[in-house]
Amino acid sequence: MKSGHGGAGQGPGNLGSGKPGRDANREIELKLGLPPAVKEAVFAHQRLQTRVGGAELLDSIYYDTAALDLYRQGVSLRMRTRGASRVQTVKCAGAVAAGLSDRGEWERPWDGRFDFFGIGDPRAVNLLERCRDHLVPVFSTCFRREERLFQEGGVAIRVTVDEGVIRTSDAEEPLCELELELDAGRPIDLLRLALMLTETLPLWPEDRSKAERGYRLYSGIQLPEQIVPAPFTPASSAIDAFRALVAGEVLRWQRSLRLAAADPVEGVHQTRTSLRRLRALVRLFEPLLPTGFGQIWRLRLGDVARELGDLRELDVCCDEVLAEVRGKKSSGNEDGPLAGALRVVREHLEAERSAARELMASRLALASQGRLMLELMAAVTDVPDAPEILLVDMADVRMDWLRKRLHKRAEALPAADAEAWHA
Repeated sequence: MKSGHGGAGQGPGNLGSGKPGRDANREIELKLGLPPAVKEAVFAHQRLQTRVGGAELLDSIYYDTAALDLYRQGVSLRMRTRGASRVQTVKCAGAVAAGLSDRGEWERPWDGRFDFFGIGDPRAVNLLERCRDHLVPVFSTCFRREERLFQEGGVAIRVTVDEGVIRTSDAEEPLCELELELDAGRPIDLLRLALMLTETLPLWPEDRSKAERGYRLYSGIQLPEQIVPAPFTPASSAIDAFRALVAGEVLRWQRSLRLAAADPVEGVHQTRTSLRRLRALVRLFEPLLPTGFGQIWRLRLGDVARELGDLRELDVCCDEVLAEVRGKKSSGNEDGPLAGALRVVREHLEAERSAARELMASRLALASQGRLMLELMAAVTDVPDAPEILLVDMADVRMDWLRKRLHKRAEALPAADAEAWHA
């Protein structure tokens, strides 16, 4: 149980920075998606044989105003029933990357009324007090929890499987997830344990908390995806800024893969965009990274992007190029030879796209790219700190290098060769 005073959750620049120790009011955990069919295989793992109590049933009610003021400010409030006890929990938005989260959390016994004393985030306290008289239940969760303990050296990680349901007044969705919560050690230890588990289990990083999923289910309301801005300034460490920027882009990568399940065209486009931005970040910060880091990760991320390239080109051709051609010909003879040829081309390309989409379906699953996300975050976390190198200094050096590179390339280009200029 977490209680008393403490700082709010740290930003993504500190997430996984490798520093040991843990604030009593910070929750550092790694959430992984888990297919219900392999739930038992988690606890059969030879490294997870230390039980933490028995299985228990947890019921939680989440409160907010009718306008969802808490959610919009990154604060969640719940009352959880656990056996004969009831506990009030307040959480504040923090860093999330590849399922790894670092945020403020405060718990206290529930006696039938809300009590916000001892919460160490003044902004959250002010918000909760302003909303106190307008709080209503918005959704609930009910799940069965089982825990194991992973211990090795000075590392202690609670491994928790939650399976149940998230409910609103008119909808529900199943819940099955694996949480790795840090009791002792460093955030990198969570990533290392997750990578060990993914060697034999189909797991993927889950960036959405139970609260976020509940809010999205609530009355079918469409809420904006929340991505906490990277908290750095020109005077920040360049390495911390690199970690923060990568964390934010990995989060977009995860959400693009989820989007692909509902909207394959936009999902593929957004996934390739995130991979391109990640490769650009690695190239930009490469002078500060360990030898070989840039080459390895540009290649690995590029391989995934190239796999999706053919499908993206077919999407553009079918939905944009052919649509424009059909639009230009719409005033002409729809039954002429050109119209017939266009129909043949369109049918052929649509068949090609359908085959490519079926081929890439497994690659667009979170479980397929989840391990790569975890490996990237582990590699970024392992990059040595360099507090003496400030972001503003690195930016000056890199911009100067880019200007010289641009001028050198421009001088070598023939003035009339548009194709060479484009390349």
